[in-house]
Amino acid sequence: MSATRWMTALVALAGCTAKDVTDDTGPQDADGDGVVDAEDCAPDDAARYPGAEEVCGDGVINDCANEDPIAAHDTCALLGDRVLSDADALLIGEREEDQAGNAVSAAGDLNGDGQADLVVGAHFEPTGAERAGAAYIVLGPITGTRSLAEADALLTGEGERDQAGHAVAGVGDTDGDSRDDLLVGAWLNDASAANAGVVYLVRGPVEGTGALASRAAGRIYGDAAGDGLGEALAPAGDLDGDGLADAIIGAFGAERGEGAAFVLRGGFSGEQSASDACILWSGAAADEAGAAVDGGRDVDGDGLPDAIVGAPGAEVGTGVAWLLTAPLDGGELESAAAALRGVERGDRAGEDVALAGDVDGDGYDDVLVGAYGVDAEAGLAALWLGPVSGELTLAEADARVEGFPTGAQGGWSVDGPGDIDGDGLGEVLVGARRYGDDERGRAWLFYGPLEGTLESADTARFEGESEGVWLGHAVTGAGDVDGDGTVDIAIGVVRADLSGIESGAVGLWWGRRW
Repeated sequence: MSATRWMTALVALAGCTAKDVTDDTGPQDADGDGVVDAEDCAPDDAARYPGAEEVCGDGVINDCANEDPIAAHDTCALLGDRVLSDADALLIGEREEDQAGNAVSAAGDLNGDGQADLVVGAHFEPTGAERAGAAYIVLGPITGTRSLAEADALLTGEGERDQAGHAVAGVGDTDGDSRDDLLVGAWLNDASAANAGVVYLVRGPVEGTGALASRAAGRIYGDAAGDGLGEALAPAGDLDGDGLADAIIGAFGAERGEGAAFVLRGGFSGEQSASDACILWSGAAADEAGAAVDGGRDVDGDGLPDAIVGAPGAEVGTGVAWLLTAPLDGGELESAAAALRGVERGDRAGEDVALAGDVDGDGYDDVLVGAYGVDAEAGLAALWLGPVSGELTLAEADARVEGFPTGAQGGWSVDGPGDIDGDGLGEVLVGARRYGDDERGRAWLFYGPLEGTLESADTARFEGESEGVWLGHAVTGAGDVDGDGTVDIAIGVVRADLSGIESGAVGLWWGRRW
């Protein structure tokens, strides 16, 4: 039998015809995305093909024929004009005059469930006493709109007008139990002396309602009247390599206004004065050093965390921010590795400060300083790219956010929230709490890399919805509180009136990536 007859017989046995075997099957679409393989720039990936609409959050540019990362970023990133009512999540103060959102901080993972948590200060909250203040704990994931009355924990101040919650900070795991801890400052507490202040160390997990006096594992008291210990708080990372998280505490009124910053080592418990419990960095006459502090990032690239201390009263209100590099073992702030100074009297450089993460992708973390007093309180925020050393002024910053209207107080609040859009670069948050003729307030999110003079175009702008609410009084990176793998942001609206006059609120917006 010929080869042709054998083939015909085999095809017949298979239930086919010779025509079925010899015909061309036509163009192939292996991934089933509707584009034939010959015309598909990603024939094995159904999510990528020419002209595909960008699918946010999948980590790829879906239009593989036009791989434009800027276009993909602009499609997905948090951009344009935003108001509090369109926040991805909203936390509302319980009652009038609580001023919830005067401070807000990422809290890490307080209860060990793998979700990021949030701590919110309400420095006039009255449960403990009139304006004793409080801190609310909201465990992640956070969704929707809720009253802080529904928070997972409420930690209340001790004494009348203590203003507990004036500053709050998640500081990491200070005791090695694999749960993160936090600090709550009551800068006007009188326990050791009038307005000396106290800082409470609260260890996770935290739940229910209770007084800070009984819930705290440790208390650090101001040394003298008027110290204002706890005006500013921040994580410091692990400064001494012992595996425990350390922290930085500001006391802007210490030594009659010279001010001071204290380094609190991990493992602390019990009750002590600041000078006994901590390592001291001291300011000079009328500096108000410690009005703002931050730490936990590496500006000089030596693998150890550094810190920054704001002294806005220095040189008759010109202001300075002191950059301290490891080891942070105490001394005078004037011996710091870098001094970042204002230019004119009244600039108030250092009113807020932040170590901003790596904004330009060079491997060094960067430095952010707010100077709300510039140009008749129009304000300014200045960014220096790491490494940073020596004497520098606002005019010599690598990038500046400026052009605010008179009285806006731009740079009242600043933060480096982390990588919001998933491109590997850090971002910058700037608040101008009195922006606008009616002081609605505004905040901006700028995406790295950054250089030169920054304008509000091509960024995200957040604005208060009614007069006098002071959106942007506090700004911060919130950690990944919605659990989607990207860092989120929180903005305090300290005088929002959603549940009464100046009840306060915190708006949360999720990080978004292509």
